[in-house]
Amino acid sequence: MRRLTRRRLTMRRASFRSAEGDRGAAALVAILLSSGVIMAMAALGIDVGQLYVERRQLQSGADAAALAVAQDAARACTAGTCAPAARAQEYADLNAADGASAVLEVCGVGWAAVPACAGQGTPELTRCAVPSAGANHWVRVRTGTRTPGGATLLPASFARVLAGGAAGRPVFACGQAGWGAPSSITATLPLALSLCEWTNYTANGTSYAPPPPYSTYPLSYERAIYYHDTTGAAHCGAGPSGADLPGGFGWLATGSGTCEAQINDQNWVNASTGNAVPNQCSSAALASMLGTIVYVPVYDNASGLTGSNGSYHVSGFGAFFLTGFSFPGDRRNSIASGTRYCTPSQTCVYGWFTQGLAPTGATGTGVERGTASVQLVG
Repeated sequence: MRRLTRRRLTMRRASFRSAEGDRGAAALVAILLSSGVIMAMAALGIDVGQLYVERRQLQSGADAAALAVAQDAARACTAGTCAPAARAQEYADLNAADGASAVLEVCGVGWAAVPACAGQGTPELTRCAVPSAGANHWVRVRTGTRTPGGATLLPASFARVLAGGAAGRPVFACGQAGWGAPSSITATLPLALSLCEWTNYTANGTSYAPPPPYSTYPLSYERAIYYHDTTGAAHCGAGPSGADLPGGFGWLATGSGTCEAQINDQNWVNASTGNAVPNQCSSAALASMLGTIVYVPVYDNASGLTGSNGSYHVSGFGAFFLTGFSFPGDRRNSIASGTRYCTPSQTCVYGWFTQGLAPTGATGTGVERGTASVQLVG
């Protein structure tokens, strides 16, 4: 008879144990299946996943809605599609996979079009964060579950059956966005305009032309802003030849190889002496800015402009719709009125001040001068 070696005996015993373990595991699985534990765990996993997805969609909708409403507030737009409740509902629905969300609250601070917020909201898990102390203008949008059929509870796919008909649970989210003066901009037209000019042509920030797009140009707002010139009663005093004191505007030092200047609010920015267009700003680049809003620094003080190290102190950013210009060697009639405002010996830009959203820059603490930045807060 064939004898088992020690090695074969060990392997056979191991296989016996393995088979016994498999039978035990199978028995355990059978017990768990019969008692519904595995099914309950699977159902719980699926339903928790659904809650997570729903919460993520509601949060995206709340954030998008808050940003959209804040942008309307920054542009002082309240009519039609700019109505806060309608705007919030639009963006909340757009961020829901089934196209339906409930907007439970639209409130804020610093805008008469929305009511004041009563508190941070409930339940605790979706309480809205307290906006930072520097946020003086902000809106809040709270969203909740709403199915295409109108229900406000997220139905449980499997747990409802296992739990004897549980209807589901509500899910909530909160988004908050603030607006204010930008902390910085990238000026694609590297010019500084004076606070005096801005004040004259906006009635100290109380009268702006409507923002684009235009079906008809608001020609009553079109003005020429002169460089090194005091022509007309509305113009502000300019300094000696080759220099602009508060009351004119001047070219700024640009970045290497670009027709742009990076500007920080409430800081000094270097000037480019003389009235010649910076070499980096080609005729084609300037022409491409016609019919667009250019965001330019508004300065309230100047220093050293009689020498080669002049600078301007930035006191906010203006939103100027550029219709034409007259620069040495490059003169364009207004695309709105067809007018050329400057004589060949004068340098100026023409257009109007409006309100717009800065394409770059976080919200700062400076003075809004027609340009605002919007960001999530809290």
